[in-house]
Amino acid sequence: MQFCKDDETHSQFVRSLHHEFLRCRDAYAEFVARAPGLLTGQENREQSYAAYNAYARFVHHLYEFLLGCGSRQRGDTRPLRADEADRLITTHLLRILSSRRQAVLAGLAPPWGNRLDSCLEIPPADFATEFRRHRNIAQGHVGPARSLLDLSRFYSLHHPYLAAMLEDASFAWGGHDRPFPDLGAVTAFFIPDAKAYGADDADTINLAPAHEASSVAESIS
Repeated sequence: MQFCKDDETHSQFVRSLHHEFLRCRDAYAEFVARAPGLLTGQENREQSYAAYNAYARFVHHLYEFLLGCGSRQRGDTRPLRADEADRLITTHLLRILSSRRQAVLAGLAPPWGNRLDSCLEIPPADFATEFRRHRNIAQGHVGPARSLLDLSRFYSLHHPYLAAMLEDASFAWGGHDRPFPDLGAVTAFFIPDAKAYGADDADTINLAPAHEASSVAESIS
């Protein structure tokens, strides 16, 4: 779908982008809260599972947000080919790294990053490809590759670049001091009265206990 920056589709798309950024930020905040449990050397499966899920969601939502920003800039929501998506991600990251270096050289960087040795090096050539691959396997698609995917290695090699892109996006899309944004149907979500939708009994809204939900999941496995 193509759109112009002054039409209603653009306004709706900006709301969707804001939603995606907030999901990315929230997933990262959860990961940061859970990460200390993995640094003690006494982590267990449940801790690793919860931290993995939070980080996988962060990777997924950051990737989707960045592609969405590219769509907004082009005025076109049609999906990119893999090589086009990789080029978009790489170009965006290199712009961020260049801006940071220029800020340091001009003495305009914040005190905690106002040294050239604090600037990130050029990312590996396969960064964008690996970003896309880990997003697809860890969160996007279910398949046998997920149980073999080494998200820890991806974190070790590439996390500083993801954090830089999240920080860059936060300047425009973050802001905890602002009123929570109107995200349309997202922030209008509620549990409807079943009777208003023609149901005979409001109890037909099934908020199943966790153990019942697990039984349903097992029945379709």
